[in-house]
Amino acid sequence: VMVLSVLLGKGLGAWVSALWLKQKQIEWITVFALTIPQAAATLAVAFVGMELGLFDETILNGAVLMILVTCLLGSLGVERYGAKLADEEAELISEEDETRQKILVAVEDEADIHDLMELAVILKNKKVEEPIWALNVIKEGTEADDRVVLSRRMLEEAIKLGSATESEVQVLTRIAPSIAHGIARGARELGASDVIVAWDGQLDEKENRLFGDVLDTVIKKTGRSVLVTRILQPLNTFKRITVTLPPRSELEAGYIHLLSNIKTLAKELSAEVILAGSSLSLRYAQAVMLLEPAQEAKTVRFDDWRNLPEFLKSCDKDDLIMALSARNDTLSYAEFLNDLPRMLQENETCSFIVAYPEQLSLTDLQKDIRQNRYRELFGGSRRRVRSALEKLLKSDRETK
Repeated sequence: VMVLSVLLGKGLGAWVSALWLKQKQIEWITVFALTIPQAAATLAVAFVGMELGLFDETILNGAVLMILVTCLLGSLGVERYGAKLADEEAELISEEDETRQKILVAVEDEADIHDLMELAVILKNKKVEEPIWALNVIKEGTEADDRVVLSRRMLEEAIKLGSATESEVQVLTRIAPSIAHGIARGARELGASDVIVAWDGQLDEKENRLFGDVLDTVIKKTGRSVLVTRILQPLNTFKRITVTLPPRSELEAGYIHLLSNIKTLAKELSAEVILAGSSLSLRYAQAVMLLEPAQEAKTVRFDDWRNLPEFLKSCDKDDLIMALSARNDTLSYAEFLNDLPRMLQENETCSFIVAYPEQLSLTDLQKDIRQNRYRELFGGSRRRVRSALEKLLKSDRETK
């Protein structure tokens, strides 16, 4: 009787509150499972009641049985329905993240417009109504007025390229003290999720420079996803996309978003995906590839990153290299990543995209962990990745 009374009382309360709050069935069942466990307080009441002569031994035994049954049912219910509810919420968060996609294309050279816009159109989520934003920054100076005329001509070309693929394009012209700060400021003002920029392949010989002053500053000042491109041929001619995964890249906040872009690119180009990295990095990447829409991928075990230059040199003109990198003072940063542009430049026939995922500095990461902002840090899809990873490991065990 005691057990039934608790179950009926808690169940009725959860159901009535669900009707009032318009909750789904899985939500009120989860609430019910969370509220039914009776433990220390119930046992304490039973003991005190016995000492005062209010209860007999039968009540104490009933209390122990009630604790056993309610704790068992509560644990099983939360494990089953709580996990399902978390997955549903993760899916909703993931969909909300997709609707916030906003691609910014930084146009600085007329020769790069076609390749940059083609990449942006491919990556754009067709479900999102947000246009592609094309930005040209003009450096302050005496020739600024003349540059505005040239800027308009370049941006008009971007609009034409977007119209040819039925993609809406909005254009922006900014006059700023420097091109790099203009791009970074434009990205912040728009709230861009992805920034696409072109690299001319010329290395800056100054110390502590990766691509050059402009691109290095954009990467540093823009915390969102940045794609640095050198495309030497039409995108639809690539047969393979080779993705290099540095250690700990799976820990970055924008990791899943970046691999989702790779899946989109592979699907649109009908290209094969090859993942190169350590066994752990490959596991996580394969798990993301299994998420819908799933994408098959081959893997290359790669533990010694000192051999990366030779690996990159083996790629030919049919390969598009997608090299994941990292900003200084982030989780996946490693010193060898400083030499990545030089390694890629040495292969003159190689087309590549150096991808910097959305990242948080270690200082910001520690602060956000203290504030328990795990969802905002890692996104709603993390639970689905773990689930896919567990399936991969289970499949391996069964195979062995």
